[in-house]
Amino acid sequence: MLKLALAAIVLLACSQAQADCELRSAALREFEKQKDGAFPGLADRFLEECRRFNGDIYVLAEPDLASRLVRPRGLTVTFESLSYRPSTPDAQSAPRWPGIIYVVEPDGRIRDIRVSRSSGDRAIDVAAVRTFRKGRWRSVATLDGKPVRLLYIHAVKYVDVTAR
Repeated sequence: MLKLALAAIVLLACSQAQADCELRSAALREFEKQKDGAFPGLADRFLEECRRFNGDIYVLAEPDLASRLVRPRGLTVTFESLSYRPSTPDAQSAPRWPGIIYVVEPDGRIRDIRVSRSSGDRAIDVAAVRTFRKGRWRSVATLDGKPVRLLYIHAVKYVDVTAR
């Protein structure tokens, strides 16, 4: 009987966390609309990660947490050198900056890296993901002074060093 009661309590806590994830994701959808698509896929990815971690993940764009959530500092990455050639002859204009979205763990490790906005060239997107796979934050995100898991989005700018 006690096991059944404990199982019911755990199930209730999980369903409350799922409902909370839905509400937080809806707020992020509104944020995405206000920013005219500057953060593509943020709300969907947040909902996915929120469900996976049972609500134990945050994002800097959450309006209710803006004053309490401190962003991580000191990203250490070694950007990959990329010999860029347009995929097609008519793609001579510079590609867009890829958007990368990833999870920052409470210890500063970066994981689950994905492209949220393609540059238009697969080689650049792959190089951006590889770059962040090697990265780490020296100072982690905190909520009310405690380290937390954070969903983070980055625009990656590649500079043409051959043009100098």
